[in-house]
Amino acid sequence: ISYQWNSAPELSATNIPNPTVINPLVTTPYIVTVTDGNGCNATDAVVVNVSPLPIAVAGNDQIVCNGSSASLMASGGVSFLWSPSSTLNDTDIFNPIALPTVNTTYTVTVTNAAGCTDDDYVTVTIAPLPVVAFNPDTLNGCEPLFVNFSDQSLTSIMEWSWIFGDPTSGASNFSSMQNPSHNFENAGSYTITLSVINSNNCTDTLTQPFLINVYPIPVANFKMDPLQGTIIFNPTINFTDLSSHADLWEWDFGEPSSNAFNFSALKNPS
Repeated sequence: ISYQWNSAPELSATNIPNPTVINPLVTTPYIVTVTDGNGCNATDAVVVNVSPLPIAVAGNDQIVCNGSSASLMASGGVSFLWSPSSTLNDTDIFNPIALPTVNTTYTVTVTNAAGCTDDDYVTVTIAPLPVVAFNPDTLNGCEPLFVNFSDQSLTSIMEWSWIFGDPTSGASNFSSMQNPSHNFENAGSYTITLSVINSNNCTDTLTQPFLINVYPIPVANFKMDPLQGTIIFNPTINFTDLSSHADLWEWDFGEPSSNAFNFSALKNPS
């Protein structure tokens, strides 16, 4: 008809049959003495076992480039539950892959062998990609063609990697300068590539196919027939153009007394 528990601050009451143990910190035995209507009493005990809480660790906050994934890593228990789930490849493993499109804070609930839980948090921040752009000061010309390149990339660029599409130039085919120059010694069309890395270690690449066009230098050459002439029998000398890469011709016959006839724009004049 009456109950008396040993005094303990975590007991909600000591004189009722069913007190509550509130937030016990260590494993503790609780003793109750019961008395019946005849004044007789007896004693019994019950042990409340307190298991330690796990210490959830969600890992360090991360910064990833836009479009890239983050490898999360939790510890502190035997089972794990992550949220939000929409951008995770798995929610109940310790090391899911996250592919967020906006800055996201992930929560992991860690459970130990005793069934006790703890939470921790990790934030994945999305870093913007750089925007790569560049301009040459000239797009075409005769060989050799010297071109200055101007970087126009945005923003916070820390590293540049140029490829001029000119493998015959050896090590000069590459540059890590922000605004390099390159001498294209041979005729041809050249594809230019620039890769940049910004302060968040994000990268972007721009390739401009056949951007620089270098034209071959013409080589002037000709023959004449006959090699010698006379005023009476062979007064006319025929010239045949043997030049390479020629589109326009300017002949000077070395006879200024012939006035306008001293010159010709024909390919094969006389």
